[in-house]
Amino acid sequence: MRYIVINLSGVFNASLAEKLKENVLDILQESSVILLDFSKVESIEQSSLLDLVSVIETIHKSGSDRLAFSNISNFIYESISSRVSFEIPCFESKERAKSYLEEKNQTRPQEILGLHTQYVQVLDFTKKGDIYYIFCPGCSVKLRIRSIGNHACPACKTRFLFKPDIEDHPVEATHYETISLD
Repeated sequence: MRYIVINLSGVFNASLAEKLKENVLDILQESSVILLDFSKVESIEQSSLLDLVSVIETIHKSGSDRLAFSNISNFIYESISSRVSFEIPCFESKERAKSYLEEKNQTRPQEILGLHTQYVQVLDFTKKGDIYYIFCPGCSVKLRIRSIGNHACPACKTRFLFKPDIEDHPVEATHYETISLD
C-alpha cells in the first residue's frame, strides 16, 4: 500500500484546490492512503471550502480508512466536518496520523488493498536500499519503485502489479511519499 503525505501551505484558494484535486485523483488510481497536513495553511478562502470538502468526500467514497488530517486548526476542522456526514480522523502530528493509518490498514484484506488485480505482475527486480528497480512490462523502461502494489509506467501508462517475493526480500518499514502543494 502506498502512503502519501500531502503538505498544504499558504492560503487554500481555488488554485490550490485544483492542484489538490488533480493529485488526489491520480493517487486514488492505486491503493493508497492519504494524510493531509495543514500545518502551513494560513487560511481557507470561503469560496474554496466546498472544493476541499468535495476532494475529501471523493477520498472517503474510495475507502473510509484512507484519509487522516494532521496539524489542522479547530476552525478549519469544524468548517469541514460541518459539511460532511462522516468523521475524519484528526491528529496533532504527522507521526500520530501515520501510525493511525498504518494500524487501520494493516488488517485490511489483500484484495481490498488492490494486490489481486487483472494487472500484469512484475516478478523480476533488483533492490538497492529501500528502492526496487524493475522494467515496465509494456515498454521495458527501467523504473524505480518504493512500494508494493499497483503502479503505472510514466512513459507508456501501462498498469502493473509489483509484489516482490517477501520471503526472499523482506519488505521494510512503511515509507511515505510526500507531495507539497503551495
